[in-house]
Amino acid sequence: MAPLKTEIDFPAIRACIFDMDGLLINTEDIITLSLNQLLEKYGRPRLTSSIRALLMGVPDSTNGDVFHNWVKLPISHEQFARESKEQMRLDFPNCKPLPGAEKILSNLSLFEDSVAGVEAGRRAGMRVGWVLHPDVVVEYQARHEDVRAGRTGMFEIGDNWPLGDINDGFAESISNLDQFNYEKYGIECRT
Repeated sequence: MAPLKTEIDFPAIRACIFDMDGLLINTEDIITLSLNQLLEKYGRPRLTSSIRALLMGVPDSTNGDVFHNWVKLPISHEQFARESKEQMRLDFPNCKPLPGAEKILSNLSLFEDSVAGVEAGRRAGMRVGWVLHPDVVVEYQARHEDVRAGRTGMFEIGDNWPLGDINDGFAESISNLDQFNYEKYGIECRT
């Protein structure tokens, strides 16, 4: 493992790109609640951490083979899609901001919670703040530094340039946005 570089002179952050779903609002937990209600209805097991980690950040992932091969529902993919859409419609009004989201939005004009998003941001040469969902922490613990460097190779994201280096200072992990260090990024807070 490369030594941690401590003296990098980054310019101040002027703008951020946010992945709202599961980072700013608790939609990942609401989706899991909705899906688990349906799984219980059909006598199937609750979503595991490993399945959740595979599905997070992947559009329409509960309609794909990974999910359906695991869950083995006694209904069609189409019926499950209809029922899950309806269950989520009922549960989504209960969404709420996650810790630190309102403060950071009021002070900024790239944060990411999915492995694919972190990898894409790094490959685009961006600094990345990875806000880790507890299920993702468990599943990617052994590959944590590879994710932060954009080096997992799990996703087809153009060519391999520019790959980050382990501990190069371009990515950090925090458990929620309350832990965000505004000063480190040259951001002056109004609140």
